[in-house]
Amino acid sequence: IESLHLQAISCLSDTYIDPPTGFTVLTEYAHLKRGVCCGNRCRHCPFGWERVKGSTREGSVKSGKSDQVKRRLAEIRAMNPREDGNDSESERSSESSDSRSSSESEEEPTPPPAPPKKKTGDGTTSKNVPYTRGGDAGSSSLFSGQRRRKDHELFESMGDVDELCSVVGVVHALILEKKDVASTTKYGCLPDQLMDVMSRLFDIGAIVARLPSEGVSCQMSEDEFEILHVPLLEEWIDTMTDELPQLTSFLLPSGSVVAAQLHVCRTVCRRAERSLISVIYPDNLDGPSHVPESVGKYLNRLSDYFFTVS
Repeated sequence: IESLHLQAISCLSDTYIDPPTGFTVLTEYAHLKRGVCCGNRCRHCPFGWERVKGSTREGSVKSGKSDQVKRRLAEIRAMNPREDGNDSESERSSESSDSRSSSESEEEPTPPPAPPKKKTGDGTTSKNVPYTRGGDAGSSSLFSGQRRRKDHELFESMGDVDELCSVVGVVHALILEKKDVASTTKYGCLPDQLMDVMSRLFDIGAIVARLPSEGVSCQMSEDEFEILHVPLLEEWIDTMTDELPQLTSFLLPSGSVVAAQLHVCRTVCRRAERSLISVIYPDNLDGPSHVPESVGKYLNRLSDYFFTVS
C-alpha cells in the first residue's frame, strides 16, 4: 500500500486504487490540496485525524495551517518536476481546494459499529444490516436524533442531493470505463473533480441532517463552502470556458453519453437547489437557518459547472 501511495504522489495523483477492495483512495497530495482535515479516518490523512472525534495519530502538518501545507505540497511537487515549469489545472486549483469529508468509496472504510440487538431480524447474519425497521411507520431520524416524517422538506432536500450524488457517480463510472491514454487526455482532471463534487454533496447532506436542538446555536464556526468550494468551482468553470468557443445559442442536452449524462446532473442539481431553498430561507424561523446560504450558492454554481463540462 505504501509503495502504491508513494508512486501515486510522485506522479501528483489525487487517488489510487486499493487492490484488495477496488476502492478509490485519496492520496496525501489530495488531502493537502484541500488544506484541512475532513473529519474522517482517511488512510493518508496528513493532519493526524485532527477533526476525528476520539481518534488521533501523528500528522505531518497541522490542519488549516496554510504555510505548513504549502511547504509539504512543495516537497511533493519536487518529487515530480515538470519540464515546462507549469502546473496542471488540478495543481493550479490546489491552493483554493478544501474538503470537510469524502465519500465512503474514496477512503479506507471505517469498521462498522457492533450491530444493535435484534437488528439482524431473523438471525441469518451477525453483520450490521442496512435496515432498522425504525422507518416503517413513515418517519426517520436526523443526525441530531430528532424524528421527522419522510416527506418532510429536510428529507426531500437530502434525497435530491443524494440522487444528484448518484448521477454524478454514473458520469464518473462512465469515464473510468474509458480509461486509456486517449480518454485520459480527453477528460483530463474531470474524474478528480467529480470525486471532489461527490464529497461536497455528502457534506451538504450531513449539514442538512444536523438540525440543531432548540436553543442551540446553528452558526458554523467556519464556512468552507463560501471560503473554498464555491471559488474552486468558479475557477474550474473559468478555466474550461476559456478553452471553449463563444456560446451564441442554446444547446440540446445530447452529444456523447457522458455529455448527455452531465446534462442529467445539471437538471437534478437544479432540482436539489430548488428543494433546499425552503430549508435555507424558512418562513417561520427568526434567526438564520442551520444550512448556510453558501450551500445554495454552491449548488447554483455546480449546475453551471455541469453545463460547462458537458
